[in-house]
Amino acid sequence: MKLSKSKRIEYYRLFSKRYDKLLDNGHGSCILRLPECKKIVEQTLKHFDGIRYKLDHYVIMPNHVHVIIIPKDKWSLSKITHSWKSYSANELNNILKKKGPVWMHESFDHIIRTPQQLEKIRQYINDHPKPGKRQQFMSSGEMHKQDACVTFFRRGKLLKFFLARPENEAVELDFMAAAALLESGPDEKKKNLPAQFYDLLDKNKEAFIVATTEEMAEPKKKKGRDSAAYILRILKATLKNTQKLTDEQELYLKKVLTQLEEGGLPKQTAKNTIKALNDLGEELVNPFKVLAVLQTHISERLLQSHYAEQNPAVFGKREVILSLYMTGE
Repeated sequence: MKLSKSKRIEYYRLFSKRYDKLLDNGHGSCILRLPECKKIVEQTLKHFDGIRYKLDHYVIMPNHVHVIIIPKDKWSLSKITHSWKSYSANELNNILKKKGPVWMHESFDHIIRTPQQLEKIRQYINDHPKPGKRQQFMSSGEMHKQDACVTFFRRGKLLKFFLARPENEAVELDFMAAAALLESGPDEKKKNLPAQFYDLLDKNKEAFIVATTEEMAEPKKKKGRDSAAYILRILKATLKNTQKLTDEQELYLKKVLTQLEEGGLPKQTAKNTIKALNDLGEELVNPFKVLAVLQTHISERLLQSHYAEQNPAVFGKREVILSLYMTGE
């Protein structure tokens, strides 16, 4: 799985641009927008400045961090980032009253080789966020504070979620984002629907019609190039080498295989999984490593047979399963 120099350059050029766009569009929990969380990360970065490394430039965004450092003595970049993540994750979980991972397992690092590269990356950091550009970093809780309509659609086995606001076009949500918005507590008060609810519902309907029409018209020959097909190839290779796996582990892999073949893996989940699999490099031939990545990114909840976000067989009647209006209060 080792790429040539030219292919590596092309991969990072295409991948990093797409990845940065996802981050800058506010994907993820965006916990670092909270002042107390941002402060923890900033203190973590500065703690060993001048001892283990020289801290050059950094910026803390709501869902990611950009930083330039120069390691000192025997301190490798992997050791430095591990200590950052380990300490800050514990502190952040204490603040948020949560447990579990906070950071992605792998970091996206780059060796700066020339003064020109250094200045370019410094400028990139200084431009985050760009002056005058309104950043759309919203958690599901913040989305509840804006007037909006969330609609759950079905056509055959295909399920999709869309969100529309008065001032914007409808946008598609992945399963987890939609579930967070649709979740309601027993004490939540119901209110009368405003007149604009139906306009927003119409926006979502139009977006769903366009999305399903495009998927029906898309040539099947493209299927082999999409995210699910890529994971399928890796998974099928892994299933040929399962002698050391337990029956439970092998069953999990087969469930993932079935879900992929039925189009049941959310697009964003597939993209995140591919990134983590690519990070394995030569370890991609190790079934335990592949299994660990899949279990981290593809939960049992997504393997339930009732869920399919996309499926080649999208024929059938379009149905509205559920629609929720959020009052923004």
